[in-house]
Amino acid sequence: MASGYTYVSSPATEYQSIFNLEENGPWIGADVFTSVPAGTDGFLWLLGDTLTGTVSNNQRHITGMPRNSIAMMYPWRNQLPHLEFHIRKDPNNVNSGFFTPKDTKSWFWPISGVYLQNDNKLYLFAYYVYNNGTGSFGFAFHGTALITISNPMSSPDTWQYTYTQIPGTSNDLLWGTASVIEGQYLYLLGFNTAGSILSRISITNLQSSAWTQLEKWSHQTPNAPNPSWNLQPQGSLVTLFEKIPETTIQLHSTLLKYFVLNIEIFTSQIKISWSDQLTGPWSNWEVIYTIPAPWNDTADGVFTYAPKSHPELTTRANEIILTFASNALKIEYLFDHLEIYDPQVIRVTVNT
Repeated sequence: MASGYTYVSSPATEYQSIFNLEENGPWIGADVFTSVPAGTDGFLWLLGDTLTGTVSNNQRHITGMPRNSIAMMYPWRNQLPHLEFHIRKDPNNVNSGFFTPKDTKSWFWPISGVYLQNDNKLYLFAYYVYNNGTGSFGFAFHGTALITISNPMSSPDTWQYTYTQIPGTSNDLLWGTASVIEGQYLYLLGFNTAGSILSRISITNLQSSAWTQLEKWSHQTPNAPNPSWNLQPQGSLVTLFEKIPETTIQLHSTLLKYFVLNIEIFTSQIKISWSDQLTGPWSNWEVIYTIPAPWNDTADGVFTYAPKSHPELTTRANEIILTFASNALKIEYLFDHLEIYDPQVIRVTVNT
């Protein structure tokens, strides 16, 4: 099923300066870069592994790598939006993760979230991660953690938060890849060994942490002909599309259709799929941007991932502003390739 749309895409150069690496940091590279409304006029940007240190003579001098950090953006306070970075320090005055579990051998990668005005809280979803080898992919997941921030209107340095692991999540089943509110429900994209899957929980049950009420889009019984929402399905969860560890699901405000973004690992294409409803059917994947050099230099171990939409940056109808992340298989490659592990901003015009 084709969407019927065509696309014109190019770097959004006017926004790229938001992510310029400063000589004195505090950050000199990161990934994830999910943006979440955080109150009346601000947006919280979630960052994963964050390089700290300095930049000089076109080289990174890396002194640390907190497993996560955050930045705040206030688009309406400045002519050009900018990010205010926040990196916490541990009791020894060493940069550490902004959100940290009690298990010191594990860490959080915040991945998505929502702000609820009726209780003035931020609900963030993070992969709960531990080391499981070496190199860029030497990790595994405990599951998904819900991080609840009770005072998001205060300065981030004074935020109070709690966390809990969502029951049933594991290395083979995670929720929160993307999150979106529709009506009285929070919908969570996730993935299992078969591909991307969907669940939902009412806002009331989210606020009371009643995770036993998490419904899955699934087959009630193995022989059920049509999927439905089920608390304890005896049949399989419905696979919407292939496994996507990081993405956005968003209702486009002009086109009034949902879209999801994807970059297949070790490829150089950003793709999009559309649907009238979150449960699908979803359209065929369509290429909206071909990533150029140096971010497509797979021969050097460079790879791209984590396409994220940022509606707070859009200024035109039928437009999508997105970022993608890049990394390298060897961290040494990042020392003198400043453009890698620095998010790139792309403008996509959708022609109907």
